[in-house]
Order: sequence, then C-alpha cells, then structure tokens
Amino acid sequence: GHSVGNYLKVNSTTGELINITTTKKLKVNGQINVILPDNSGGFYIGGYFTQVGTTTRNYIAHILPDGTLNPNFNPNANADIHSMILSSDGNTLYVGGNFTHIGGATRTRIAALSATSGNALSNFNVNIPSGAVFALRLSSDNSILYFGGNFTSVNGNTRNRIAAVYTSDG
Repeated sequence: GHSVGNYLKVNSTTGELINITTTKKLKVNGQINVILPDNSGGFYIGGYFTQVGTTTRNYIAHILPDGTLNPNFNPNANADIHSMILSSDGNTLYVGGNFTHIGGATRTRIAALSATSGNALSNFNVNIPSGAVFALRLSSDNSILYFGGNFTSVNGNTRNRIAAVYTSDG
C-alpha cells in the first residue's frame, strides 16, 4: 500500500501510481469533490476543505506538477466547490458550487477565474441567487458555458436546473 494523503496521481494509460515523494504529499482537511488536470502536469482541486498541507486554502487550490501547493493561486472561496472546467487555451478556470465570493469578487455560485492567479475575471458575472452548480461543460469553441445544478433562476431569468451563458460576458 501507498500513503497518498487525500489524493493520488496515476498514469491515465497504465493505471500505475505516479510517485510523489513523502515530503510533497499534501493532506487536505476535508472532502475533495473535483480534481481537474491543469494540462501542465499539475491539477486543481475543489471541495469542502479549508487547508492544504499547512496552508489555508478555502475550498479550492492548485497543486503543481511536483506535488507542492501553488503559493500564487488562492481564489479564497467562501463556500464549497463542486465542479470545474478549464478553457481549451488553459487561461480560464470556470468553477461552480455554493460560493458567493471567490477570486476577490462577488460571484454567485459560478465564476470564471484566471487559471494562473485565481482572480475573478471582471467580464464574467452570472447571478444565481439560490441553489448550487454541480456540472459544467464548455462548447467546442469555448464560447458557451453550459451548467447544471439545483437552481431555478439565472441572471433574473427562470432556468430550472440547466442553463447556458456566453463566456464573453456571462
């Protein structure tokens, strides 16, 4: 058996465990709901946690390819993360959950973040007054973000549990 903390890395082709040295095994103090590759050998995690290793990270974090926590990525969400998807160019990380503040801005349950800094993108501000976002999908050209959850309103329009917005302006 291997001691891996709250997550492990495996080769997607062979299923073999990719070794992360003992000093770089980061324990998370809660549940991880979603793990998303960053396309550079690292990955993003989201869920119900407030600490990664010995560092405060509220509900979302970026783990670098060497298994260490990215010190420059800290969106500091105020509630749980359930879903994430990365734009095809790797620059924008879309997240969904129960939060109302993330990336230094008010964002209700869905947000577009800089994949590098974790800051909320100013041009994308969608209002979902209640309910959570559990699923995200981008159109093939990344121009539309589809999402599902237990909400009934998006940007003042009735949308029962499924909706779509333009990524250019939300």
